[in-house]
Amino acid sequence: MHFETEYMRNGAKPTPRKEGDALVVVFRPSTFGGNTQFPIFEFRNSEVNLMGFSESDCYFEYRCPAGKHVFLTWGEGTAYIEAELAPNKTYYIRCFANLGFLAPRPRFDPVCPDTEEWKNLDAELKDLKLRELISDKGEMFEESKEELAKKAKASFEEGKKTPTYLKPDCGR
Repeated sequence: MHFETEYMRNGAKPTPRKEGDALVVVFRPSTFGGNTQFPIFEFRNSEVNLMGFSESDCYFEYRCPAGKHVFLTWGEGTAYIEAELAPNKTYYIRCFANLGFLAPRPRFDPVCPDTEEWKNLDAELKDLKLRELISDKGEMFEESKEELAKKAKASFEEGKKTPTYLKPDCGR
């Protein structure tokens, strides 16, 4: 069962990334947490960008320049991934929900080589639905959550939250 947002639509065949860019595949193979779809943002330089939403049994692809990035999601709490992305590599981030006090808590983790999850990655992804952000709706959401995103970014920069790490060698 897919739980989807009004901000995403069924994706067409993925477009290739530009030479030198990185590709980040964000997926959520579980329906735990019900119909709560967490927004995923990217902090790069001084910008905050909405990448998409972690919808149950779905995935989306995000093309971006290689280099340093910070990815963030929030719900009842926040989660961060600090990433160093290498050019021409594909990276995978698995989203899930933990039990929260009032609502599901968003979590996400990089999928890295030499893990059981890495070995099962292709089998897990093949049953998920490709989705993509609807540009104008995504922009409206991003604008409405700008202050929250700035607060989350400040919290990260102040060291109040410990990120997980996505290293260059975690791509394929």
